[in-house]
Amino acid sequence: MTTAPSDPPIPPPHVPSPEEQRYNRIMNNAYLFALVACPAIIALPPRKLDVYTFGLGLLWISSADSVAKNYTGLSLWDRVGRALAEDPARAAARRERLEAAREARMRGREGFRREKGVEEEDKGRERSLLRRIWMGGEGDDWKEKRMREEREAMEEGKGYGEVMMDQIRGVWADQRRHVEEAGKDDGDNKS
Repeated sequence: MTTAPSDPPIPPPHVPSPEEQRYNRIMNNAYLFALVACPAIIALPPRKLDVYTFGLGLLWISSADSVAKNYTGLSLWDRVGRALAEDPARAAARRERLEAAREARMRGREGFRREKGVEEEDKGRERSLLRRIWMGGEGDDWKEKRMREEREAMEEGKGYGEVMMDQIRGVWADQRRHVEEAGKDDGDNKS
């Protein structure tokens, strides 16, 4: 089969030189380093929102874009552009597929819970469990008790430092008591 004279010749694929390969490898490593280092530097004290923080954020976004382009061939901006330019009918179909998959997962979870005999916990009980964990053994009137104790301590001439140290000692004493009770229970079970 012969080609028509109007067809341009297909250019050979670009083969990077060793210098280009070395440069690309160094830049890819720099982008990977920036992906980790920029958020770490932002998290270091002093944590403030200034020009340097925005610069580090832009560097992080740029490095993420470059790494995505190196690994997948599409930059993050290309992906955003494709998503925005997507045909509305295809987008609606994709949304329906995602919604159907989400519903199927939820039905699977409910079926699994029924099979295992695990009933879905009431949100009120879950909140109460979280509240018990967070509050410990304290009742709803803990603020009033604490204020009364602080007032009494101030009347006795104690400072806030002493009040805080007393509270810390109380917590330690409670922990020791719980550990000792657990040890006694284990000793009783062994004999």
